[in-house]
Amino acid sequence: MLNQATDVLYSRARDRGQWGQVWSALTGRSRCLLALDEIEATFAVHTCLEAGIRTVPISQIRGSDGRSDDFDCDFNPLQDHNKRRWLSVAAARRRGKALPPVKLVQVGDVYFVCDGHHRISVARAMGQQDIEAKVMVWRVSGPLPWERSVVATTSQTKRRRLGGSRTNVDTPILNVLSTFFQRSHVGG
Repeated sequence: MLNQATDVLYSRARDRGQWGQVWSALTGRSRCLLALDEIEATFAVHTCLEAGIRTVPISQIRGSDGRSDDFDCDFNPLQDHNKRRWLSVAAARRRGKALPPVKLVQVGDVYFVCDGHHRISVARAMGQQDIEAKVMVWRVSGPLPWERSVVATTSQTKRRRLGGSRTNVDTPILNVLSTFFQRSHVGG
């Protein structure tokens, strides 16, 4: 029974990941995890501070150190080579086994996973909102890419309100797909 329950949980998460890729292709909006190596290559890291063990909202974990192709931005598995490890973590969680804290790097208000991708993916699939993490804080120079994208998105929204053109996301089929994807994500 445990194996069947974890298989179903994995299948739902994997399906959400696949549907997310379809949605991404249709809308042109990335569902990829941010890559820590790109931050490291682009910005000067001024300080690295050990912040200890913290409870971190899973929704703030938006990046990865080396595994951006294996999970989407919601930590749904994208590659089948993750299945055995994912199922092992899920089975351990279902048996009530305590798992070690994940290891994260915090840059601004975003966290990147260094160790614990599967634990985060399973926790999210099980509806968990927060996760225990050992956190390292990086202070970097300049505006971060996600901060720039928030400014750009805000400007685009203002232009649309002022009578700008419709975007492809405003089409009826994409609205239907968006609703379907959101419901399958919440309900799965």
